[in-house]
Amino acid sequence: MYSFAHFTRTVAATAVLALGIAMPATAAPIVGGSTVVTLDLTTTPNFVSVAGANGIAPGAVAPGTLGGTPLAFAFPITGVSETNILHSGGISLTKGSTALQLLNFDINLTNLTVFGSAVLNGNGLGILPLFSVGEGLALTLTAGAAGALNNVFSPTNPAFTAGLSVGTASFKAVPEPGSLALLGLGLAGLMFGRRRVAR
Repeated sequence: MYSFAHFTRTVAATAVLALGIAMPATAAPIVGGSTVVTLDLTTTPNFVSVAGANGIAPGAVAPGTLGGTPLAFAFPITGVSETNILHSGGISLTKGSTALQLLNFDINLTNLTVFGSAVLNGNGLGILPLFSVGEGLALTLTAGAAGALNNVFSPTNPAFTAGLSVGTASFKAVPEPGSLALLGLGLAGLMFGRRRVAR
């Protein structure tokens, strides 16, 4: 059980995050930038290795991109509020005639979860919690996302698990000058909060 001191540190870290990214209720104007997810190819297993072992080919949905060294996805940032960082583009996962798209990622700064719209063979499945944001902005698969992926791609032999390592996020945001410092403080608060929670 968490000690009272641990609880107060967590609350303090959350307050730092809230103060750091606080801004008007409407989304702050964004003039460019992206969230980059550098894929984890070393942890065994990882999201990419499990997908490959099951014949699932990952790709990017425009305007998102996939490439570079190290291999990374990049998703344009479309807006920032005090609780969310919004994106366009997404990830495609394809196996034979089955195509799953995870689109328009929303990083929820309140519960440190990345949400996205799921589309299977052109049919919308709704918005799902996809990735948890951990220490150092490490992304891992949520239980809900793992279950959905298993249902779509390997229902008789579940391969995806909650906590599976996906990669590490970084931000290249270019908001208006007045918002840039606030966004930077908010992201610093996010990392500070995760380090405190992990201890």
